[in-house]
Amino acid sequence: MKKLKKLMAVLLAVMLVLAVQVPVSAYAPSKPRVTYCGYSGNGKLRVQWKTQSDADGYLIKYYDLVTGAVKKVYIGENYASEYSEVYYTINRDGNKVNRVLVSAYFYDYNGNRVFSTATQKYVCSSRNVSAGNSSGRNMTIRWKKLYGANGYRLYRSKSKNSGYSLYKTLSGGATSCKLTGLSGYTYFKLIPYRNVNGGKWNLPISAFYTHTYYY
Repeated sequence: MKKLKKLMAVLLAVMLVLAVQVPVSAYAPSKPRVTYCGYSGNGKLRVQWKTQSDADGYLIKYYDLVTGAVKKVYIGENYASEYSEVYYTINRDGNKVNRVLVSAYFYDYNGNRVFSTATQKYVCSSRNVSAGNSSGRNMTIRWKKLYGANGYRLYRSKSKNSGYSLYKTLSGGATSCKLTGLSGYTYFKLIPYRNVNGGKWNLPISAFYTHTYYY
C-alpha cells in the first residue's frame, strides 16, 4: 500500500509539472510585421518591424545567398519593449542579394526561447543601368552584376511612370542587353529575381529601379 501511495504521489507531481508547462509552450509569439527592409542612404542594410505585445525579444537572421554564411542578431527585451516600432541596421555587401528573416520570441517555463514564424524578405542595394553603343535604332544597356540573383527581367515602356511590359528575361550572369528597333523615348526597368519554391521572387523595384531612353 505504501509503495502504491508513493507511486501515486510521483505521478501526481509529474502531472502538475506538465500542467504548468503545456499552456506556456503550446503556442508561440505573434509573427512580426516587417514594415521596411532595404539599404539606407549610408549603404547599410536596414530592417524595421512592429513590436509584438507577447514578445520578449526578436531574432534577425541575415543570409548571404552567395557564400551561405548567416549572421544572427538578438534584440533583447529592454530595447524591444520600449518602442512601438523598432529597427536594426548592419553593414552588408551591397553587391549581393541578402535573405532576411525576422522572428519574435518569448521565454517558456524553463527559460528556453520559443520562436514565432519568421517574416522573410529578399533585398539588394540599388545600382544604375547605363546606356551605350547606340547606333541607328539600336542600343546596348549595361549594369553591374548582382551576386545571388538567378536572373533579370527587363521591362520597357514609352511612358516613364506607366505602361511597362516584359521585353526580355535574362540569366543571372548577364550584365548587358542589346536592344533593337527602338524609336522615340523608351524607358526601361531591370528587375532581378530569385528562384523560390518553384517560382520567381522579384526583388523590390525600389531597390533596383532605373530608366534610360533612346530617341
